[in-house]
Amino acid sequence: MVLVAVPALLVWKQQGVTGRFAPAVELAAAEANNGNPRRDECHPGKGTTSPSCVYGGSQWRVIALGDSHVSALVSGLAQAGGSDAGVVQWSYSGCTFVPGLKKTQKVLDAMGTADYKCSEFIDWAADKLATVAAKVPVVLINRYAQQAFGMNEDRQDDGVPQAYFSTPYPRATPEFLREFSEHITRSACELARQRTVYLVRPIPEMGFSVPQTLSRRMAFGAMGDLSIPIEEYRQRNAWVWAAQDDAARQCGAKILDPTAVLCDETRCWGSRNVRPLYSDDDHLSEFGNKLLVPMFRQVFEDLGR
Repeated sequence: MVLVAVPALLVWKQQGVTGRFAPAVELAAAEANNGNPRRDECHPGKGTTSPSCVYGGSQWRVIALGDSHVSALVSGLAQAGGSDAGVVQWSYSGCTFVPGLKKTQKVLDAMGTADYKCSEFIDWAADKLATVAAKVPVVLINRYAQQAFGMNEDRQDDGVPQAYFSTPYPRATPEFLREFSEHITRSACELARQRTVYLVRPIPEMGFSVPQTLSRRMAFGAMGDLSIPIEEYRQRNAWVWAAQDDAARQCGAKILDPTAVLCDETRCWGSRNVRPLYSDDDHLSEFGNKLLVPMFRQVFEDLGR
């Protein structure tokens, strides 16, 4: 048993046997571990506050606010600003920043801890932001569709909202989406009274683990890139786009659109040249988020004016 168990333990600790597959296959699989190296330090999932990690210098110049997609994109935003970017990360696990948002009891129970305080974090961030100098813009980055329809990992979309405002809904009805949209627009415009607000269009959700799926396909000789129909993305996110567009029209919020890079006229791509852009099914990896650096440069170009 020892002769079998010890080598097995070593393989597990090394996350497999290096060199077992072709380098391209191992590179694709390794993207699953290419997430924000400061995630554990900077991205809480309990409590009510953020550690306010700063990327690029120490001076606060930009605040990135939202859920785990902030953690996934923040280094790309910081790279767009250079060595003195001063990007502050305010993110909270599974917690879309829309003041007034509450998580359903089912979600709270599933978290398995009474220390998960999404609504309280949203209140803290809104209050804290009111004390930050008006010259500091805020970039809102959220996975809104998860809150409205549930997760779509492995195509298991149950259609049950994970959040609510006035009352929980069993399904994402037109009335619920209208209420959610109004809160997105209103909250953005409330922030825009004091500072410049950037609204990042939702990142396409692949619905499957890109590193895992791609590396397995490659191991069997399939070398094509992975993608989903852009229509699938639009069906889950058209209401978010409309809410963001309303904020742009009503109060001058600025739109940042990652789909201009991640999608073409018909598909949204999970990989490029058989390298995953995602670390899982919906978060861009540290490799993938660098494709958005040109998009994020607008934030710092506006600061320099």
